[in-house]
Amino acid sequence: MNRSSSRLARIVALATLLVSPVFAWADAAGDLHEAYAKASGRVVDEATVLWWEVIGNLRWALGSVHQGERYLSGEQTDLELIAIARRNVEMEFEALRLIRRGRLD
Repeated sequence: MNRSSSRLARIVALATLLVSPVFAWADAAGDLHEAYAKASGRVVDEATVLWWEVIGNLRWALGSVHQGERYLSGEQTDLELIAIARRNVEMEFEALRLIRRGRLD
């Protein structure tokens, strides 16, 4: 896995979390890959980017679970932690959707 694919996947994963609905981003990802390839002169390896997108979503999900654990353990009582934790299912769903997309292509 090279760094440029990891960075591109992070952009896609972050944008996926910010765009509503989640599926709206799928059409724009191809445009982003084309623009990146044109600007950098490198061909975007779709499989590598997909791998990093899955890992990025799982990482976000694990982070949100950890925030919930901090709240539930009593370590901290900030309600923001539990609000973040409840979003982990969105990230898990997105990771599963990406995995399925990779298998079907």
